[in-house]
Amino acid sequence: FFSVAALQHMVEAAAPSLSKAEYNAYYNKIGKFLQDWIPIIGAEKPQADTNPFLLEAERGFNIVAHKHQTKCFNVALVALCKSGKSTFLNAMMGRDFLPSHNVPETACIVRVKHNPHCAQGR
Repeated sequence: FFSVAALQHMVEAAAPSLSKAEYNAYYNKIGKFLQDWIPIIGAEKPQADTNPFLLEAERGFNIVAHKHQTKCFNVALVALCKSGKSTFLNAMMGRDFLPSHNVPETACIVRVKHNPHCAQGR
């Protein structure tokens, strides 16, 4: 087993850190992409009778656009019992938000939501 600090170090080493400016640049590019394509797909709606994929594409783009605007996304982490899922997520978040002990702790769906109005996200 790894400590949270060791896992956090491995995560940081594996994925290059983005500066806030780099993150914002990528975020803005995604937003521009969505802004450009949603109207194009919407303009094709009259052809939805012959191409049902257009309705599905529009729904998908709208969902992604909403998640982009709210900065809300889902992450699924599935692994065997006691394989370090909670420890890994704690390392990703930089704090021990999820319990991790010698007995199974999170044998259910767990939702973690950031609250920017609380100190340290708690």
